[in-house]
Amino acid sequence: MSTSPKGFDPRKSTSARVLNHLLGGKDAFGVDQKLADDMMSLAPDTKTMAWFSRQFLTGSARLAAQNGVRQFLDMGAGMPIEPTVHDTVQAIHPDGRVAYVDHDPVVVTHWEGLYSGIPGVAAILGDLCDPDAILDEAQERALVNFAEPVAVLLVGVLPFIADADDPAWIVSRLRDRMAPGSYIAITQSSLTSDPEFIRQVTAATSVSAHPIVWRSAEQVSEFLAGFEVLEPGVTTIQDWLAPDLPQTGLVTYGVIGRKPGSS
Repeated sequence: MSTSPKGFDPRKSTSARVLNHLLGGKDAFGVDQKLADDMMSLAPDTKTMAWFSRQFLTGSARLAAQNGVRQFLDMGAGMPIEPTVHDTVQAIHPDGRVAYVDHDPVVVTHWEGLYSGIPGVAAILGDLCDPDAILDEAQERALVNFAEPVAVLLVGVLPFIADADDPAWIVSRLRDRMAPGSYIAITQSSLTSDPEFIRQVTAATSVSAHPIVWRSAEQVSEFLAGFEVLEPGVTTIQDWLAPDLPQTGLVTYGVIGRKPGSS
């Protein structure tokens, strides 16, 4: 069964709705719009980074699909934005399966309402801090067969997992359930971001449902224990996407790993 999400409070911003606003969606509340607008006033290229992150998400899914992976878990999926992960995956494998996971019941309702009729697409209500509950439900609902490679997408979610919740342990639990040949994609807000941006955004999100956490490249590397890290390694999302993309005040690391061996 899914873990129960914390109580819904429209007075507190959520990362899903803030990102939705940055990406031009219509599902943010006033408190989310204010936080997103405050972030853009500090670093106008924050919206650019949001789109870079989205491209990294779909690019990671495409890479895994091109290497034969047909089942995907999009953790902390957030509000639906097209092109979706399943658009990307099913363009390569029409029988590909994608489970969108989020702790926010409003987010899950949106995914179910928009895409429940598409074969191979489902939504799971669950808290990433209890990864085994999510994986158990995915298996029980026949969304994922963990005897075969799976791609786990942790794009835009680990910055909202507190150190006290041990994100390295969370990733290790995912890794242990993943078959050889599986892929994992991670993004993480960097301590090398503009110092004033870090200070003010940290203060602004301290009262949100999930305050942002900034981490170093070394910390992100620790998350990849047990995976083969693909080139160019733990680096900015821009370095993954294309040469000569502009750097941004909000620095976000991206990395893709592959579990060694073959299924």
